[in-house]
Amino acid sequence: MGGFWLRILFLDDYKAMIRCIKLVILTASALAFFLQSANAQPMLEKNTVFAANTEGIRSYRIPGIVVTAKGTVLAYCEARKNNSSDWGEIEVHLRRSTDGGKTWELQKKIAHTGVRFEGNPTKKKDGETEQTVNNPVAIVNRQTGNIHMLYCINYSRCFSMRSNDDGITWSKPVDITATFEPFRMKYNWNVIATGPGHGIQLKSGRLVVPIWLAYGKPGEHKPSASATIYSDDNGKTWKAGEMPLPNEGEMGNPNETMITELSDGSVMLVNRNVSKANRKLIT
Repeated sequence: MGGFWLRILFLDDYKAMIRCIKLVILTASALAFFLQSANAQPMLEKNTVFAANTEGIRSYRIPGIVVTAKGTVLAYCEARKNNSSDWGEIEVHLRRSTDGGKTWELQKKIAHTGVRFEGNPTKKKDGETEQTVNNPVAIVNRQTGNIHMLYCINYSRCFSMRSNDDGITWSKPVDITATFEPFRMKYNWNVIATGPGHGIQLKSGRLVVPIWLAYGKPGEHKPSASATIYSDDNGKTWKAGEMPLPNEGEMGNPNETMITELSDGSVMLVNRNVSKANRKLIT
């Protein structure tokens, strides 16, 4: 059947046959490359950085990874001690690699290791004294070499801390929850969260972090909207940015967001939402 098809192409359209021959040659070349690649060494190697049911942790969620100005790889995530729920006794753990991810230092708890804020108001999972330290977001400052880490506690307060030594030690956390207050003019939020993933530094030097907030019942993750916060003084102070993804239209309840700067200097957000349309939002 394939030969007959080629004959018809030749009789009707010589150029079409030439295109077909080129396609066959390209396909054969691709197949040869595939067969050769199948016998080659894998380009990617799997390395488990955080393994569930180890280190006294039931599960690890909400990961992020950045590479510092010195080339150190920092991997971090939520360490959910007793269950996989978004609420419960949760810590933020970090591991460092100074050889491009081949080997990793032991993981350690980094966020909010001092005074605890026990007890989620409506979502108790692990008892009255639980503390949910959630949604870690790191930003590498290429101008100063510092790494900034933002995270939340009990989805109701937001903190910022800084590392001057490539993630070995971290400064005392600073409460920046007041940064979110301007958003109340449109949404009287009960839940706030950063990220997840990582923030970015723009070419201008500005640090930008995507955030989401929920304004339904206390402790609930929807209705929700997504926005940004930013810093123009190397993370000393933070301000509320725009809310490009409000809870409007058919793409409702936007929440977790990733951010990048495009070549023309504009900023793109790629957003998760739980609307019936089941679509990603890009703005």
